[in-house]
This record gives sequence, structure tokens and C-alpha cells, in this order.
Amino acid sequence: MKFTSIALIFLSSYSESQTAYHGTTIAFVRTKDTIIVAADTKERMQGNSSHPFDLSRSINKIHVKGEIAFAVAGLSAYSSTHYDAYKIIEAAIARYPNILDVSSYLLDNFTDSLTDTWKYLLRSDPQDDFANRGVRVMFFGFNRDTATVIYQEYLPTKQGRYAISWTPHAGFAPSGGRDDSTYSGVLSSSPITEDSVRTFRYLRTSNPKEYARRIVQKAILLDSLNNGNPITILCLTRNGFNWIK
Repeated sequence: MKFTSIALIFLSSYSESQTAYHGTTIAFVRTKDTIIVAADTKERMQGNSSHPFDLSRSINKIHVKGEIAFAVAGLSAYSSTHYDAYKIIEAAIARYPNILDVSSYLLDNFTDSLTDTWKYLLRSDPQDDFANRGVRVMFFGFNRDTATVIYQEYLPTKQGRYAISWTPHAGFAPSGGRDDSTYSGVLSSSPITEDSVRTFRYLRTSNPKEYARRIVQKAILLDSLNNGNPITILCLTRNGFNWIK
């Protein structure tokens, strides 16, 4: 039996002196032996009213450390509190190279510096919209030779004027199916819908690379302001990873 799990999640990124909005779209297909991950590469940077600007550049949104690939969306860095999600995650992977161990460690430790940053932002602007200050992370790798995808999110909630509470959430595949099940998922800030994703379903098992690529391309067509070419595609197997053109 084939099992498909689709998650549509809005992703963004924020930094201190400028807002770097990653209108991110990431599509993946997980089979028993392989994980295919595709992502757009557009980063949009905007200034504020004092220093207005609107710039775009291409970046690689899929990061690889050791045998684990990951992507971060949301509050990824803040210089005033020395918070850097990428450095925290890379240090965790260096310490715990197993994907499940990294996930467990981050659930317990990731918010130490993140909470300080949330409190700093709240003190700086008590009216700040904290709905856009969460962090979402996806991990791709192998656990005991089983292809595994893990999703984590850390969402802050204001408790009074300067207090912060947060709720971690984690989910992973395989879950609810056999280890040889096929899973696919989409994380996107574009107005892509589950119905539009289903139009490419016939490619999911026959050509997973093309399936993931078409979903990201669809997101770019729907929201070219915040999503853009080129599309990067990563293939992970038990023997390692390689970038696909």
C-alpha cells in the first residue's frame, strides 16, 4: 500500500537590519531507499521605511551537513542576540550524526538562544506580530537504513507584555505506514493547493525527481515575486547524496 502525506506550510525568514523573505517552496518524495528534495532558490530582501529597498538573489535553501540535509524557514538569524539557526543545527549534527538523535537534541535545546531573541524582539517592539517569528525545520536522512523525513516547528506566543511561551512540534515519516511506503510532501508560501499537487501524482513513483521539480515550478508560476528559478534538487541514498540538474 502506498501512503502519501502532504503538508502545506507558510514559510518566511527575518533578519535584524532587513527582512529576508524566503517565499520558500520545498517538495520531497521519500521512498524506501531514496529521498528526493527540490526547492526554489529566490531570496527576497526588503528594507524598512528609513532605508527602503527591494532586492532579490539566488541562494541554495537545501543545506547538507554530514549525512543529513536540512532546510530552515522563519527566524533563521538575528545578530543582536548572536542567534543563528544554521550554526545551531550544524553543531547538533556534528555532535549527533543520527537524524533522530539530532531531532531529539534540538527539541530540548534549540530554543535556548531562540527564546532570548524572541524576548529581545518583544522588548524592542511590544506590538510586534509574533505570528511571523516562528522557526520551521525539515531534516532528510537515513535512520538504520530507513529513509526518514522529520519536521519541527517552534512557534512563540506572547504571555503578557514581555513574557514568551513556545510550543515545539515534531513529526516524521515513516509514520502510519510500512517502511517501504512512499511519502511526499510540500512546504510552500505560494498559493499552491493540494488539488494542484495531486495533478502530478502519477509521477510520484515513476519519476520522483520530475514530480518534485514540477511542484516547485508550479509554485514559482503562482508566486514569482517570492519564488524563483533555478530549482535545486538533491537526491539522498544510503550511499550519500548528489545534486541533480
